[in-house]
Amino acid sequence: MIRHDNFKRFCERDRLTAKELTARFKDGQDGVKGGYSYWQGLLNGSRPFGERIARRIEHAMGWSRYSLDEAPNTMPEGYVRLDNRERALVDSYRALSKEAKQLDFELAQFGEHRQEAYHALLECLEEARATLLNGTAAPAATPSAPSGAKPKKKPSRTR
Repeated sequence: MIRHDNFKRFCERDRLTAKELTARFKDGQDGVKGGYSYWQGLLNGSRPFGERIARRIEHAMGWSRYSLDEAPNTMPEGYVRLDNRERALVDSYRALSKEAKQLDFELAQFGEHRQEAYHALLECLEEARATLLNGTAAPAATPSAPSGAKPKKKPSRTR
């Protein structure tokens, strides 16, 4: 599995496809030979990938020895190993149309703005709470009614 992942990553990095690998090794140079389906199988992980062929490919491609066997934790920064569920999510997202991806982007931006507004509101409420609990808030000014004036009646609430 590690060899397949590394081989695919190296080929993506070097922009090599199964078609290009077939053309490159059609003469069997360096003991590496295979048709299109062979290289496609190595790239998609459906073909067995033994140690002998791994060393031959590394040599023929000019990659460092045992580079196809490097453990996932030694992969360069930016690469993350996904489990099957995460891989399915990524594949589903990649299958979306341009319009759907644009909508998803807009929804994500809306969510970020909503989150910022929510945190700002919480900060204001926390400041108000601290002020009220510490007793440093100025008492609310109550208007004084002129003498003899009757206070306004509040409308009654009915259920």
